[in-house]
Amino acid sequence: MKSISKNVNFLILILIISVITSKLTKKKLTSTIKNKQACFQHEIGAQSGQYRSWRQDWTVSSSGVRTLSFDARANNDIHVAFSDQNGTNDPMYEIVIGGWNNGRSTIRRRSQGSEICAVNRGFANPGQRSTFTVTLNEDQKRITVNQGQDTILDCTDYSFIQNLRFFDFSSWNTPITYWINCSPLS
Repeated sequence: MKSISKNVNFLILILIISVITSKLTKKKLTSTIKNKQACFQHEIGAQSGQYRSWRQDWTVSSSGVRTLSFDARANNDIHVAFSDQNGTNDPMYEIVIGGWNNGRSTIRRRSQGSEICAVNRGFANPGQRSTFTVTLNEDQKRITVNQGQDTILDCTDYSFIQNLRFFDFSSWNTPITYWINCSPLS
């Protein structure tokens, strides 16, 4: 009888650990993009940097490390904005990848605002679909932009904008296709 009781207690302990581990894993997975339900293709024309497509379901976690991975096919001027509201706001982060005819990339604290970080380089393989990752690390006050494994921008903002949840895409003078949650063959 004691043996059965110990086995039951042991099984209950394993079950509790499994539930806790499952919840922690689920929390970690949902801390990046929260709209993992379906592939979304977003085609936009030249927008002169205006953000017109804010969607309620395009969100990242509101604190800690936020990561947005997306694909884009563009010749230049990939624009991504992060805001604490579901719309263009001041302040917000505006990230331009390959602006100025794919010769410069920058991060601004508002749409068309002054730069907090910039490099004189664009992205590889213009005109082809490529994967980009933007990481906003609130703890380190750091923003990084990668194309595949290649770091394009790595900036520190000591006045890091808090509670960023929403994102949107734009362009400047050229049509761009963006993909979210899509395999490369979609």
